[in-house]
Amino acid sequence: MDFDQILKQWENSCNNNSSNKKSKKREDKSREDLTMKSLLEMYPPDEDSLNQYTPKPTERQKRRNYRRMKPQETLDLHGYTLMSAIIELEDFLNRCKKRRIEKILIIHGKGLHSPDGDSILRKGIIDKLKTLNFIGEIGHPSEKEGGAGATWAVLKY
Repeated sequence: MDFDQILKQWENSCNNNSSNKKSKKREDKSREDLTMKSLLEMYPPDEDSLNQYTPKPTERQKRRNYRRMKPQETLDLHGYTLMSAIIELEDFLNRCKKRRIEKILIIHGKGLHSPDGDSILRKGIIDKLKTLNFIGEIGHPSEKEGGAGATWAVLKY
């Protein structure tokens, strides 16, 4: 193979590549011409997908979801006096509100070491939570999460 043949072969390959580049540019331009409107005209959505919507959960479903939801923050008040526990609770609730926490767990103990055998903290904590307007639902978790020795609350926003 002499130099002239090699040169002709190379020129032919260059011409083929340039034509490929032009066709690629045409493809890119045709892709740009595709808009959402043209796609919807070519492929209209079926009627089922147009009528489909997700209903908002009812209040009952929201409450059920909050009951199942794990607490996002926990406060342990074992060993606190009632007054110091309420102060600590208020600080904790303010921090949770700033962070937009939805569900909290307050561990107050079952009161087994109290003189009358009933938890002083439990009654005081629940009473305090009931007076606050940004507390929604209040309840006791399952036994494995604290049972009667803890109280969960949902914060409203």
